[in-house]
Amino acid sequence: MKTRKRHIRFATWNVRTLHQEGKLDNLILETTDMKVDIMGVAETRWKGEGYARRDDYIFIHSGGEYHERGVGILIKKEIEKYISGYWTYNDRMMLLKIRAKPFDIAIIQTYAPTSDHADEEIEKYYEDLQQILKQVKTTDILIIMGDMNSKIGKGKYKNIVGQYGLGTRNERGDRLIQFCEENNMVICNTFYQQESRRLYTWKSPGDRKRNQIDFIMIRNRFKNNVMNTKTYPGADINSDHNPVMIKLNIKLKKIDQPTRKEPHIDISALKQSEIQQKYCVEVKNKYECLMTECLEQYRRENPEEKVANKWDCLKQSIQTANKNLPVKESMKNQMWMTDEILEKMAERKKAKNTPKYTILDNEIRNMCRTTKVNWLETKCKEIEDMAEKHRTRDMHREIRQMTSKKNTVKSGGCIKNNNNQLLFDKTEILTRWTEYVTALFDDQRSSKHSIKCNDSPRILKSEVVRAIETMKRGKAAGLDNITVEMLTSLEDFGISTITDLCNDIYNTGYIPRDLKTSVFIPLPKKPKAQECTDYRTISLMSHITKILLKIIHERIKNKIDIEVGEEGFRKNRGTREAILCIRLLADKYIEVQKSIYLCFIDYSKAFDRVQHEKLIICLQ
Repeated sequence: MKTRKRHIRFATWNVRTLHQEGKLDNLILETTDMKVDIMGVAETRWKGEGYARRDDYIFIHSGGEYHERGVGILIKKEIEKYISGYWTYNDRMMLLKIRAKPFDIAIIQTYAPTSDHADEEIEKYYEDLQQILKQVKTTDILIIMGDMNSKIGKGKYKNIVGQYGLGTRNERGDRLIQFCEENNMVICNTFYQQESRRLYTWKSPGDRKRNQIDFIMIRNRFKNNVMNTKTYPGADINSDHNPVMIKLNIKLKKIDQPTRKEPHIDISALKQSEIQQKYCVEVKNKYECLMTECLEQYRRENPEEKVANKWDCLKQSIQTANKNLPVKESMKNQMWMTDEILEKMAERKKAKNTPKYTILDNEIRNMCRTTKVNWLETKCKEIEDMAEKHRTRDMHREIRQMTSKKNTVKSGGCIKNNNNQLLFDKTEILTRWTEYVTALFDDQRSSKHSIKCNDSPRILKSEVVRAIETMKRGKAAGLDNITVEMLTSLEDFGISTITDLCNDIYNTGYIPRDLKTSVFIPLPKKPKAQECTDYRTISLMSHITKILLKIIHERIKNKIDIEVGEEGFRKNRGTREAILCIRLLADKYIEVQKSIYLCFIDYSKAFDRVQHEKLIICLQ
């Protein structure tokens, strides 16, 4: 049985840039060779922030608007489940939290301004660092690491600096020591005796000077957990910095095994006649069997329970048959990197500090450029073939994989509560979202409404067929995991069963829980989203519910008067036409040199705050 790690190897490295073909693969190769679990990276030069996956690692990065500065943290995939959250603060620092035992670990990866920056920028940097520290608990094992661009020098200073430093201290070093003293931190690099080549972290061009400017700091109370620290001068990524590593004696917290996710079903398999016919028979037989078992109960139950049981039988029948459908193969991202290039990188590493190094480095750059261009040309031909064969969905998926920056998921990693405190724990984040959504959809209305109306005609099969035909394919399912493609493959049996179910719901007014429960998905509207209001919430509802809603909408649309000026949510009309009208009108006014006055009103969460009580009164 695999045991949890009793120690973790942390490292930090200024790589000079990752904004170069093959650099991330090079970083992963070196991190693997050094057996580092968590690698902090300075000067990534990546824009924006996000969460990327590559091989057996994940990479969280934080950058700015331009290809300057930037920090990131490369983490082994096996440690991913212990991540409680992260905060991409700016292009100079970020925070990562790891669940560990007996205390959680808070890691701050940073990249300080260089010596040619003004003192005001240095002070602003340390002020930002203090802001991040406010989000770290006093009990957390705090680790701050990165390129500090400061010289601590040789010689012990209180309990902050050990006696095994390197060089002579400068003003930036004094400021770093002051910061450590204020926050009760110790500089790990200086406490372990190593040969000189294991101490320096930066060298000048031509190797004329060697300095120690990259550091890893830890809270004083946890310094005894550090087992060792040293640099790796042999590591190679074509940078003038060496990575610094510490080995920390810590045990990761035991994580309850999450519920096993259901495999993704290959819905496209239902397009094959043989599979579709077999699927239809399985669902029909299972449904009839379950209905027979419930037949005796139906005679004694009230109408609402009959509706619930009928829905449960249909749901169980479809979900049982789904287990026999082919499982969708996970789409592995086929990158352009080749073993030949990786071998060439290993050869360059052996040639470090020799004249051959520059030659090999140029060869690697040319190979990376050529290989990537060839890979892109091949991908473009595949996309053109998909377009000719009208495989639109596959075409757009390939385009997204090619154009999305480093296959990165945009996310801030944390949410603020009402007290402006960042939340990293998943339970706390879910609680905050519950509070937000509850307040958003708050509507002081009675639980039941008695509306007197004439009996409506039964829902017809033709209405169900029309509703299914108008539904878009390839959409995410609701809580029941039943898609419109599955319902379509059930042919006449499915149409009849859905029609009966819709009529029962329509006549009794009772809607089973699965059909009225939506799954909310928050999507960030802007970078570094931390407030709930910075997210756009979409809801996934059952496709059966969508069918019923389409039928009702089709029945009432001709009886509801909509103002002529309304452009949204109307067939064959949209806001694009309205915008075009405004632009044309503005052009005419400009031609005759007249003024035009426009008033735009944005109703906050207008469609989320509909007063249903008043809506029902209007419908009466």
